[in-house]
Amino acid sequence: MRFLTVFIWILLFATCTSNGPATEFLANTRDTTISLKDSLGNLKITIPDRYDTFLKWTQYSDCGSCGTERYRFQPKRLPIFLESGFFWDDLKDSIDQVTVIHRQRIIYSDSSDNDFMKSLHPKLVTDARIDPLIYKNKHVFDTLQLINGKWTSLITSDYYDTITRQYSKTVWGAILLRGKLIQIQFSLLTKEKDSISENFVNKSKQMMNKVFSLNGI
Repeated sequence: MRFLTVFIWILLFATCTSNGPATEFLANTRDTTISLKDSLGNLKITIPDRYDTFLKWTQYSDCGSCGTERYRFQPKRLPIFLESGFFWDDLKDSIDQVTVIHRQRIIYSDSSDNDFMKSLHPKLVTDARIDPLIYKNKHVFDTLQLINGKWTSLITSDYYDTITRQYSKTVWGAILLRGKLIQIQFSLLTKEKDSISENFVNKSKQMMNKVFSLNGI
């Protein structure tokens, strides 16, 4: 009887923990909630404590459906740069941020099927490989994994440029929420070799694992 009781408690614990967001403790981080536009609801994410500045803007483009809504956390000591227009010059150094991005109008009608993310993933990888922070890296890692009940596209890049002497590191995740693609991009570009640059990819992956839609959709 005692063995049966213990087994039931283990089963209940496993059931409860598998249905909610990841709750593991990450040092020097905090949870925050972003209210997304277009009736997308709230997105709970975990960010580093050093990100003390929040920015929100619309990145307009050359067509009505090509623009994006962007939400960014970063340290206030670093330059503020808000991408806008059809083309822009990216920052060449001093990037340390997480950006949440979604299109203004594009909706995927069959997004209720989680398998649809599998068809989007290859395009996300292609887009990532031409990004200034990633394109020089020949060993980009990508995968699809289930995070908090959602199929999530995950792309990571960890590169050191011997010419510019810069560390370029990214962890990009993407999920579908109410028919819209939500991208979460952790990005670092620095010449500093310190605990932040050394742990950026692993810690960002852990934070990506805690992304959770408070709407449960």
